[in-house]
Amino acid sequence: LTLDDVYAAIYGAVVKIDDNNLISKITENIPFEIVIEGEHPNILLRDYISGIYEYAIFRGAISKDMKSIHSPYKSKWPLDIPGKDEIDRLGDGFSRIKQSIQGGLNDFGRYTMSDIHNWSCTELATYEKPKSCKEVTKEFIESLDKITKSKYNRYLDLKIKQEKADSLSTSQFFETLLDGEVSTNNINPDEKSALKEQASQMLEELKSSIPENKKESFEWIQTLGISDRPAKFNFEWAQRWVIKRAYELGWSESLFGEFEKNYCSYHTGSTSNKVERIGKKYQWIAFHELLAILSDNLIFIDRGYSDTDDSRYFGAWQLALREFDPTTWGNERTLNTQLNYNLHWWVSDNYKLFPDLDMENQNEWLWDEANIPYLKDCFQYVNSENQTSWISLSEFQKWDKKLITKKEMFYEPQIWYRVNSLVIKKKDLKKLKSVVSKDNTFESPDIIYIPNNQNQRYLEEYPWHSSYFDLSDWYQNNTYTIFHELNYHIPLFEYSWPSDDEAEKTYTTAYCPSNYLIKGMDLKKSINCHSEWLDRNNKLAFFDSSFKSEGTNKAIVNKELLCHWLHRNDFVLVWLIGGEKRLINHRIDKYLGRTLFSGLYY
Repeated sequence: LTLDDVYAAIYGAVVKIDDNNLISKITENIPFEIVIEGEHPNILLRDYISGIYEYAIFRGAISKDMKSIHSPYKSKWPLDIPGKDEIDRLGDGFSRIKQSIQGGLNDFGRYTMSDIHNWSCTELATYEKPKSCKEVTKEFIESLDKITKSKYNRYLDLKIKQEKADSLSTSQFFETLLDGEVSTNNINPDEKSALKEQASQMLEELKSSIPENKKESFEWIQTLGISDRPAKFNFEWAQRWVIKRAYELGWSESLFGEFEKNYCSYHTGSTSNKVERIGKKYQWIAFHELLAILSDNLIFIDRGYSDTDDSRYFGAWQLALREFDPTTWGNERTLNTQLNYNLHWWVSDNYKLFPDLDMENQNEWLWDEANIPYLKDCFQYVNSENQTSWISLSEFQKWDKKLITKKEMFYEPQIWYRVNSLVIKKKDLKKLKSVVSKDNTFESPDIIYIPNNQNQRYLEEYPWHSSYFDLSDWYQNNTYTIFHELNYHIPLFEYSWPSDDEAEKTYTTAYCPSNYLIKGMDLKKSINCHSEWLDRNNKLAFFDSSFKSEGTNKAIVNKELLCHWLHRNDFVLVWLIGGEKRLINHRIDKYLGRTLFSGLYY
């Protein structure tokens, strides 16, 4: 158990507290500056603590500037990078830590630590944007003496000439297609070979001229090239720093070597039952410390995402560092779904029109439109206890009739439908109908994109946490759907988180009202249940049915409350329902087709 695990548990508890005085007392007892900006920071520890403070600010439990609780913080800089010789001297002979980080087949050093590539080598305090590879190379050349600088420039000129000789222009490419001959350029192979040999000789001569204290930087510069791309932080330095820090944290052969050899072997069984090396734990702690330091001192490299702001480092969710959600408790859904599934008013009636085991009847059923569910009933429900009306904003229903015997002779009938919804302005209803008339098949799961947490943003952080800053209210000119000509709003948000079971990966999912809907209908999340949202009178207004009973997720909202909001804003809620009927046979050569059905309602 590490310190960040402790604060993860505290965070998970705090977001379930409805008492501002208690929340305030908890934050007062967290040594913010000491833990956040201590000598050995941790990027996940910071994530949990800043989340606690952000929740307290959101609740009004404390008064604090939001900017002061987020990165960049202060940490020791520059890094003390150990040399290669120092790393070689660590440990007694063979080292699993060094192999894991620097070895040829390593996963930690090559893949886990690849997040290092998200930072440039440019310091935050000095520049506004990252230096390019070309700029970093030029700075290095300028730091050399006159003779070495001249050699370096001649070497670069030769390299540029060599690269041009190896490249193939667009016009040359099409010429080779027309001529039917593959020729990379007009320089003959002997000239290219001579250029390569000359460049190699000049590089060796240049290496011998580089001062000893600049040789490592020179090797790194060679990996950058001279492009305009941002120059990344030296990955080899990062690897060496993590190795040294892992040893400093307390790993030693005498303490843990025998245990790891006996119980943490590569061949101890399946991945799910494998005992993790203690050294690996130290590697993770060291790596998270390094990421925290880089986030304080270096410029983050914008990855150019079109759907979110990635211009700087905001938090651990950007790098997919969050491995579990401390704000959800796994047994909540289990405890709430023990009741009889069929007794709930939001449960759809079972489909009862399946054909008999007869080929003629099955074929007739497949093409008969009369046995399709009445679509208008697919999204409307009534609470039989108080006669309140509710509607579904999204759901998926499927029924089938499984065969026990004679699977080769007969077919298994299956029918399903999917309900999606969107909100438009009333004046755009005519335009929507025109769009739908051109493409009225709504069975695709991609017809509507429901914003989601990307398996990184926590459920109880929605929607107040800064990780949700990029949520859109209205979609305009979205070329990825058939509704690209419309302005529309998706009234939902979808949370999803994978289980820890590597053998059988499952997901915890939950529908929430959109942030726009939350504000418009004045909703607040229930402290007692993840899936429930209350109105201003603390009455249930929205819930995800899967937390109350077994079955697939349904986004259920109070009809009266929603209609009032729609009417006040001159909006229209539109349902898009699509489904299919088909007959499934276990023989691939027997396919009878399928019947698609769809409907639009508002």
